[in-house]
This record gives sequence, structure tokens and C-alpha cells, in this order.
Amino acid sequence: MSAAATQNPHYYKQVPPGIKTIDVYRVLHMFAVTDPCLQHAIKKLLVAGGRGAGKDITQDIYEAQLSLERYREMRAEEEPLEVYDSALGWIAYTGKECPVDLETLVCIRVENGSEFGPYYAKDYAWGLLPGGRSVVAYKVEEVPK
Repeated sequence: MSAAATQNPHYYKQVPPGIKTIDVYRVLHMFAVTDPCLQHAIKKLLVAGGRGAGKDITQDIYEAQLSLERYREMRAEEEPLEVYDSALGWIAYTGKECPVDLETLVCIRVENGSEFGPYYAKDYAWGLLPGGRSVVAYKVEEVPK
């Protein structure tokens, strides 16, 4: 086994006996990739620009990025914000009033996962944002001195 394989064995898989060639689907199976968004992105990246379907590498990479973004959106929809983002400093927000000092620099996240900032807390409409979007989380970037 190579030094790289010894240091990172999770990147290496044994080829099943009797298998002479491996396609994208076998790779996905061997590495236990079960999420359809990830499967689609990996498939696009493994053969980016080389499928002969009239799509160049740029289009394939763009479509892979869309699939990965959908993966992130789905995880955000499924997991409570405290579990999903607390390690990154995001704090769940369900109120209508500003939760911090108005001079605090904060980023906000709205329902669809879009993030804005950092801006001063006083510059946000904490109840309901334009377009009917609600703030679902905030992250303190800088506390006033």
C-alpha cells in the first residue's frame, strides 16, 4: 500500500473481484454516496466537459454547483439551526426586536438561507425584511467597545 493510502485509507477502495472497468455509478456505490444531490454533482465533476452532450466543462461545473447548493439548502431545511450552525457562531432568531446592541456588527440569515452583512444591527428591520422574508439567525461579527 502506498504512503498516501496508508495515511488516508478512506480515499482508497478495493475493486470488487471480477470487475474490469468502473463507471460513475460503481464509484458512487463503492464510496457509499447515497444523497442524490451529491451523486449528481460528483457525476458532473467526474466527466466534466467530456460527455459529448453539448455541454462544456463550465456548464457541467455550474450544474454541479447548483446540485451542491441544493444539498446545503436541504440540510438547512432539515436540521435545527442550533445543530447546523452553532459551531460557526450562528444564533437562532425567532423574535421581532433586535437581540443585540444596535451598534453591534452582525450578519443575518433569512428563511431561504441567504446571508447579509455584516452591517450594524440598527440597519436591519428585525421583524420582517423587504419581500416578506424573516430573519432566522444572526451572527455577531464585532461587539461595540
